[in-house]
Amino acid sequence: MTLIEVDQSGKVEDLRQDTIVAFSNDTFSSVHLDRRIKREIFLRYRPHIRQIVQKMFSICLFYLLEKHIEGKHTVVICTEYPGWEAFIKRELYLLLNRNDDDIVNFRSIGKKSRAHSIALLTNRQVLKPTKQLTEKDILKYLK
Repeated sequence: MTLIEVDQSGKVEDLRQDTIVAFSNDTFSSVHLDRRIKREIFLRYRPHIRQIVQKMFSICLFYLLEKHIEGKHTVVICTEYPGWEAFIKRELYLLLNRNDDDIVNFRSIGKKSRAHSIALLTNRQVLKPTKQLTEKDILKYLK
């Protein structure tokens, strides 16, 4: 069973900085959500969509993992939103069109994790993100 660790640099709710969500195992990948896109979405939809932060985080996770969760993978997501793990997991499974098969777990993965390094280096623009998310990408799944 392959372990995929996921970490975030730049919280979704922090509209002053970009958000990077990255994973690593034998390979790595990252998605980038620009602060201007986050700000636009928050200003327009926050009054109308409950749990917008957790839903946007789930959408970022979806774009990050959609092509990499096949077969026997265990995904460990760094705890970014304590108390919201079940909600984020449910949203992610809905987006991935999967049953609740316990492939996703939450725990602190620490600063020594390769996923943390990739997220941080991508946020500092040392590495390029694998996918640049657009407003259209987010709004496609934001309900």
